[in-house]
Amino acid sequence: MDIDGFLTRYQGLSSLSLKAYEQTLRQLDRFISPHEEPEDTDVRLFLQNIKNASYLHRNKAAIRRYYTYTNRPWPFDRMEFPRPRKRVPKSIPRADVEKIINAAADEHEYMTAKTLFMLGIRIAELLVLTPERLHDNEESLPGVLVLGKRNKERFVPVADKTYWQELKKYSKHFEREERMFPWTYEDYYEVLRQLCGIAGVKKITPHQLRHSRAVDLLNKGMKVNELQQFLGHEDPTTTMTYLRVDSAEVGAALKKIEEAV
Repeated sequence: MDIDGFLTRYQGLSSLSLKAYEQTLRQLDRFISPHEEPEDTDVRLFLQNIKNASYLHRNKAAIRRYYTYTNRPWPFDRMEFPRPRKRVPKSIPRADVEKIINAAADEHEYMTAKTLFMLGIRIAELLVLTPERLHDNEESLPGVLVLGKRNKERFVPVADKTYWQELKKYSKHFEREERMFPWTYEDYYEVLRQLCGIAGVKKITPHQLRHSRAVDLLNKGMKVNELQQFLGHEDPTTTMTYLRVDSAEVGAALKKIEEAV
């Protein structure tokens, strides 16, 4: 298998995605030995041996992209390896987010946590944020032109004046095209882990700050279609997952209502 060529071709993807793709393709390469390239029957057997639905989907996505790279049509019906059911995104209360932000030791840590939350952006979107993407709009709200998945841009407005001034001040440390958050995903994951420990809240990932912002905005009355645009979701069903609650929440709400009667 031309795994090295594949990784070179898609080097613009996030480091985490590339690592996941490489892991899958290395495993598949060992599985198909001594074949040079995987046959369709090999891939079917390889995927059938994976029992975890989410892990199956990740492996299927990597192999399907390799098929695209080698100009081969994907031979499997979409129902043969169905997409796993979307899980309810994990989030934390706004009060806990504030504790994490305020636990920062310096401006860089502070702006990292606050920007991930306030803009509701993905870590990959944070990593390419530059001062030239900050826009003051005289006739409407200021905001940030975010570069999202597949290089699609969306404008994320900022209504919080304090945060906007903090972001503008922070941006002045950098040249117009210089990345404001130049560390790796692993670096920021560790920063957030340490901030959670200092703040005394449960450990979360950078992406869970995005989930927390989505829930925060829904609780404040933002409509689902507005949230979809804010988060940059192409599929509205992805945004709809934030409306689902677990049975414990339903039970707590029911108990509160019945006790009030």
